[in-house]
Amino acid sequence: MSDLVRAAVIQTAPVLLDREATVGKVCQFVTREMMPADWEDIGPGPADFCRGGSAILDPFGRYLAGPLYDQEGILSAELDLSLIPQARFDLDVVGHYSRPDVFQLTINEGP
Repeated sequence: MSDLVRAAVIQTAPVLLDREATVGKVCQFVTREMMPADWEDIGPGPADFCRGGSAILDPFGRYLAGPLYDQEGILSAELDLSLIPQARFDLDVVGHYSRPDVFQLTINEGP
């Protein structure tokens, strides 16, 4: 697994854990050649402005499709919705975290 792929997983993991869902990670792929002819050139630099990296991940962070780098494309995957309840055991965002008898928000409105 490359460093870019690891970075994509790290960026996406909080969303997966928080939402307990399958995530579509949508990233653009843009090269200098895709820019309009009258576009003001910003000088020398990489041929690819954005390499892409779109992917579909299951609630546990496993790739179902992608990541798709250095090309345009459409990703699709078959989703296993039975994984969502299983993922809720890892982080229960509406269970014990939403107990007013345990947690309390206090706001100090003074200067």
